[in-house]
Amino acid sequence: LDHIEEVGELVFSYLHLLQTSKVQPRILEEMQQLREVKFRFADDKQPYALVNLLARNLQNYPPRSVLAAPWKLPCPDPKAAGDVLQLLTVDGVRVELAAKSLADDCTQIDPWYGGQYARLPLNETWRIAWSEAAGFP
Repeated sequence: LDHIEEVGELVFSYLHLLQTSKVQPRILEEMQQLREVKFRFADDKQPYALVNLLARNLQNYPPRSVLAAPWKLPCPDPKAAGDVLQLLTVDGVRVELAAKSLADDCTQIDPWYGGQYARLPLNETWRIAWSEAAGFP
């Protein structure tokens, strides 16, 4: 908890580096090949676990893609990757902290599990430091 600001600065500095660099198609192609190899040589699953996995995947993928879609990268798209990177901003960040020392600040109760939590705006000093690290003074 003592280094949250510094960690955020490092994260947003790295994101700034990624956002200002062109996404290299060869990197995406390499990722595609690695994921293909990982899929082809994955360990066999037990039938019950496989059925569970396939049922969950049917919620997100068409039936013809349910086996491979979560693992494969069918068509690497540098522009789409760059667009996603641009969405990772300080204004859109969500910070979750979990520590016993924060218990006194947690005034709300989760209706399902009964856990205590608090929703607070981002600390202003963090926001300023992270924005500067992200290249937005």
